Amino acid sequence: MKFIQYIVVGSAIMPLGAMAVTGEIVDPQNRGVPSARIRLKCDERTFGTRSGVLGQFHLSFGGPAGNCMIQVSHHGFEPFSGLVSADNRKLTIRLNLAVVRTSLRVDSSEQAAASPPDGAFASSVLTDNEFEQVSRSTESLVRYVKLQAGAIVGADALYVDGLPSSELPSTDMISRIEVNSDPFSAEYSDGDSNRIEITTKTPNRKFRFSLGGDPPGLGGRSPLAAGLRRVAKSYNGRLVGFVPRLPVSFSAQASIGRMLDKVPVVANLLAARRQDASGERPFTTVDQRSVNGRLDVQLSPGQHLRSRVTYSGSGTIGFNAGTGGLVLQEAGFRSSQDSHQLRATFDYAGARLLHSGGVVVTQTRSAAFANSEAAAISVLGEFVSGGSSLAESHSSRNNWTWKHLVRPADGGGWVAGFTVSRYGERNRERSNPAGVYQFSDVAAYLAALDGAPTGTLFGTQGNGAFLYHELTASSFVQKDLARSSRYRVTGGFRADYQPGFGAIVSPRISGVREWQGLILRAGLGLFARGAPRHMLTWALRNDGEHLRPFILRNVALGVDASKLEHAEETVRSQMDPHLSQTRELMAKMSIERPMKAFLPGLEYTWSASEHLWGVRRLPTGLGWVDLVEANRSAERHRLHAKLVLKMKVLSIASHYQWIHSTDDGSGPNSFPVVQNSLRGEWARSAGLAAHNVTMAGSIQLPARTFLTLAESWHGSVPYNVTTGLDSYGNGLFNDRGGRPRNSGNGPGSNFLSAYAVKRLALPRGLTGEHARKHLSVGAQIDNLLNNRNYAAVGSIAGSATFGKPILAQAGRSIKFSLNLD
Repeated sequence: MKFIQYIVVGSAIMPLGAMAVTGEIVDPQNRGVPSARIRLKCDERTFGTRSGVLGQFHLSFGGPAGNCMIQVSHHGFEPFSGLVSADNRKLTIRLNLAVVRTSLRVDSSEQAAASPPDGAFASSVLTDNEFEQVSRSTESLVRYVKLQAGAIVGADALYVDGLPSSELPSTDMISRIEVNSDPFSAEYSDGDSNRIEITTKTPNRKFRFSLGGDPPGLGGRSPLAAGLRRVAKSYNGRLVGFVPRLPVSFSAQASIGRMLDKVPVVANLLAARRQDASGERPFTTVDQRSVNGRLDVQLSPGQHLRSRVTYSGSGTIGFNAGTGGLVLQEAGFRSSQDSHQLRATFDYAGARLLHSGGVVVTQTRSAAFANSEAAAISVLGEFVSGGSSLAESHSSRNNWTWKHLVRPADGGGWVAGFTVSRYGERNRERSNPAGVYQFSDVAAYLAALDGAPTGTLFGTQGNGAFLYHELTASSFVQKDLARSSRYRVTGGFRADYQPGFGAIVSPRISGVREWQGLILRAGLGLFARGAPRHMLTWALRNDGEHLRPFILRNVALGVDASKLEHAEETVRSQMDPHLSQTRELMAKMSIERPMKAFLPGLEYTWSASEHLWGVRRLPTGLGWVDLVEANRSAERHRLHAKLVLKMKVLSIASHYQWIHSTDDGSGPNSFPVVQNSLRGEWARSAGLAAHNVTMAGSIQLPARTFLTLAESWHGSVPYNVTTGLDSYGNGLFNDRGGRPRNSGNGPGSNFLSAYAVKRLALPRGLTGEHARKHLSVGAQIDNLLNNRNYAAVGSIAGSATFGKPILAQAGRSIKFSLNLD
């Protein structure tokens, strides 16, 4: 059937069939608008329906029809009406927003919005029609959107179709990537982190395939050793189709990849009494191989119901993991991991309510095997050799999450929902039977080689098998408390429950105001973070009933830890009975001033965290107890300036951020120097630069060639300087020699990426098919300026590597991609 598709923004005359009208209702970003009210008036007859979950609609009527009028209405959109007449049966009606989205259009004060602006100050959205202009890699797309939003602080929280996820879907299956859309949403508990929301697309009801790959690229040499480089290659294929006569469409895809990374060894080989016959700096080759598969099945049994089932599986094998820098090859390990995920989601548009949600079930199994089971040797700041501290490890993690949301079908300003999750972990490990020898400096190690008792031996006895599981739940409600053409105030509550820690209620409130051309935003909220699971399992594993770590002091090399029947100085873990979940209080305020193609703005963020987790090692009668507590805290101030430029063929978002962050702990596994006092631990936070600049932009060149740039620059980052001494005799070796915590100033970084793509239409006769195929040719250059971006520097004062780079990101590299679809 031949038909013509129309996109309508105002009133228009559109052809109409005599028997039925089908089509879709979309917003200005071409997203379907569910549950829009549709009325068709033909002569004296009136027909009505509502759009489905994807904005689709279908109206059937009997007999011929003359001129008709179609009317569409939905809360938050301007009403639409248009005259229709004879013979086309498929329409696409685009509604104008009653709310002006400043991320898409900039208006002067004379062009005031009919409603307050949507979105957040530091947020960004990328849709699938822009993906190919940026990159064919999902990782690169996510980085680009984050830089557009200036999202550089905190960890990333990933959600796919509203459900938490640990893996990124392929670019072909994504319709939208959004970062930090609403930092005070009661639906989430991420706080001052980067929330990445990915929405997948519906497979088309037609058969097509695509093939692509990234052949080995050029460059990628290590700044620490010019002769070493990283080589990566991958290949992928995809098939999209449908089941005739059934409302079922599917997409199947598979990919394989391999990465060979030659990592330089910068250890003090003279102290380790190692020689390299070639006279060149030695290296280890980290080899990683992966295979991935995914199957998406879309079910649309009715106009108002859409469901989707997705299975994804992956397998990875790695060799010489954990090597490079100070770690010699024999101290590394080989690893394997396979992951399986089943995801089922649904959207249902009822007459009054919209329901959405789903279930995701994940199973991950991993194993690690040491390259050598010889006694491990560690000379702090010099080298790590011998064997790995862990001889063998097997773990299996199983978890599921069920989420359900409900909101009014007319787009009214409230939403509510709940989430239930279960996590289970089964672990079995065997520590290095010979133990780990640790020496404070080279002199102590050399003396031990001559038989002197200058080392400390760490060993582990017992059975490392354990089983852990927990069930958590949360619920939330959020509502527009006040709304007019110039302002909007939104409030909400969230309750989070975790066994053993009770429930925490987190209130949130935020608002936006348009005033004399200025856009003012403010928000305040409490965020509850669940207890870190890895600390719960760590405390369970080392409680003395499972594994029994011990310390032997003043030993020479050659003591066999596996033959020790009893160790007097043991270390066991114990949970503080007053543990609680971490809480973060965050406040934001911002101001923006749209000016034609420019959007400048300034935002201030303050956050304070309490009940952060940490560990103290306290003496007992026969050794030590590692007491897991939740008494650490942190405070952060951030000033964020942005300038966004949007033109017809050019778009650039640039950001500068000044960050002042302080805390008294370096993570849940960190120990203080003085165990009975945390006052000396308060200092600037490690790994966060005070000055940061990011930029992301794209330009359309002649002949429909696109160029994209993504830049991130960070100033000096603090790191902790220690002496390598066990000054307090507790086996921690974290003495700082009187220095404040995180007193070191590490090097900054500057990473610029560029991506260019050209899409070529192939002649129909070349492919032998009626549908035209396209060949996309792309080139991606990472670290374009070939900067020496060091990932870590030596932190042991007085060692051979102190202040010197020991790990680095790859230098300039270029890779080409070819994709046929």
